[in-house]
Amino acid sequence: MRKKLLICDCGKSDHQIIVSAYIENNNEPWVLCEIHLSSQRNIFKRILYAIKYIFGYKNSTGCFEEFVLSKKHVNDLKAIIKYLNK
Repeated sequence: MRKKLLICDCGKSDHQIIVSAYIENNNEPWVLCEIHLSSQRNIFKRILYAIKYIFGYKNSTGCFEEFVLSKKHVNDLKAIIKYLNK
């Protein structure tokens, strides 16, 4: 297994994707992308998000942020694609 860390072009270290490369028993490559965008450090805000989630509250953007890809990510993305094309 190989891992690669991609940091968002905005520079925020909590906007990251961890890419893990695996090979299955049948020698079939696959990639797992763990996406971490934003975490709320305030426990009361986390509880409020949880309560809203339980009761089905929806807003226009959800609880998501974005990950900005730029030219500096191209080689890493090419390596992932090349690995999957083995």
